[in-house]
Amino acid sequence: MGTMRGGNVGMRWLPAIAVVAALVLVASGCGSASPPATSSGPATPVTRTSVTASAISTAGPILPRIEVPSLGLLLPLTALPCSKFSAAAVPDPPASSGYFIDCTTAGGGFLGVIALRDGILKAVATAPAGTAVKIFNPVGREIDRTLKGAGSALNQNPDGTWPGHGVPPGMPAFIELRASGMQTEVEGDP
Repeated sequence: MGTMRGGNVGMRWLPAIAVVAALVLVASGCGSASPPATSSGPATPVTRTSVTASAISTAGPILPRIEVPSLGLLLPLTALPCSKFSAAAVPDPPASSGYFIDCTTAGGGFLGVIALRDGILKAVATAPAGTAVKIFNPVGREIDRTLKGAGSALNQNPDGTWPGHGVPPGMPAFIELRASGMQTEVEGDP
């Protein structure tokens, strides 16, 4: 037979087994959680707190999302590919969420957020210049932008696409508030 290395394997697990056994006894009510009574009077009761698995939240933050702290706004987003930003036949998002579109490239590009004109982000259309916006991408990276001021209104193109334009340097964010063939675009710069 071969030689044993590391001593008796069972002995290495003994402290862990003892801790687990003590926790099981206390959790089941069999262990003592109160100090014994003394000759000066009864023991002071100890409050027990029970934590169940359902009481512990494992949910992380909503990703992706957009926040406008000064306006008290938070909108969860669904990620779409860049090709959908100006495309026809992209349905308006539901009132309770919007779309996150990453059109960044190694040389720049832009970020897009599409939401309903009369939805949660409605106040962004008239927010003053300097309003801070936080966009969180699908992996949780925070992207901070500052709004340039009130947005501009644009009509949807006859073919169903949305109008485009040049993109300034610095990876700006374009917040598109859309409904019924109209769009208000608000730009946020780094």
